[in-house]
Amino acid sequence: MNCLDGFSSGGDFLLIFVKLILPMMKNENTNPTPAWILFEKKSELAFLNLQQRLTDMKVGVPLETLNAALVLIQSDLQVLDNSFAELADLSDSFRIVFFKQIRPKFVALWLFYLERYHLILGKPLGTKEAIRSFYELELRQLDFFLKRYGFYYSYFRSGMSQADHLYFLPDLKTVSLTPELPVSTGMSRTVCDYLYARFIACELITKYVLAQLNDLDKPDTPLALVNLPKKKKIQTQFNLSVDQLGMVARAALDASLVKGKSFQSLCEELAPLVVTSSGQTSVSAGSLRSNAYTGEDIDKHILIRSLEKMIRLIKEY
Repeated sequence: MNCLDGFSSGGDFLLIFVKLILPMMKNENTNPTPAWILFEKKSELAFLNLQQRLTDMKVGVPLETLNAALVLIQSDLQVLDNSFAELADLSDSFRIVFFKQIRPKFVALWLFYLERYHLILGKPLGTKEAIRSFYELELRQLDFFLKRYGFYYSYFRSGMSQADHLYFLPDLKTVSLTPELPVSTGMSRTVCDYLYARFIACELITKYVLAQLNDLDKPDTPLALVNLPKKKKIQTQFNLSVDQLGMVARAALDASLVKGKSFQSLCEELAPLVVTSSGQTSVSAGSLRSNAYTGEDIDKHILIRSLEKMIRLIKEY
């Protein structure tokens, strides 16, 4: 009796081999988890690097600045999509993470810089009151959008996941839930990934608008002081943003590196002396103070990386 006697024919054995044994061999030799973990880490580093390059980008004519930003973002988004496409046999849970958490962050930057460009062009040249009304209208429009999609925004903010298989898998033939088509081809791949990008972009724009309103609150120079001789002000440029400078000042005070000062007085003394990485010379004490409590993870990452570099240098002295 040979090993094929249990099957009616060699063809039956081959069929069983293809249906049962071959998939087992394939699963044994192909494990997508390590590749996914590596992809996820590289994607996060790529996003942090993209944010830093956008921060370091030279500010020029608004349209040139916009084009430069969109080129950077579009290029990185294409690399991200190509890298994801090379991952084979991913489970639905991994694909959901990509379309729910990873990809929308890149698309949100694209939307943010586009909307910021329109705000810069649309800003009125009139009084502070006119400028304030302009920005307050923008905040109302953002609030209207978020309320219109309140259920999905609550789903986004709370980290819910019950319907992820309906919202973030690209194989479903369902129309997008956003009120308009994506502003660029390739921006949307699932039912809700573009909507999530819109939510992230709305929060970025809200933060930008609030910063502009905060700048309006800075006191004007009294007319009587315009012609008085001014003491030369020495400013130092830091390779940090306003958010990052605010967190440094707050940490220095909390760590008792600065003695006998309130955080308010510390910000008032530092603000006139610093220039940000983008070349901003008119940093207000209010922005330093408020931004110290609203820093993003990217800001913390950049500060920690800078401090680690300083530690290495100190050890070498």
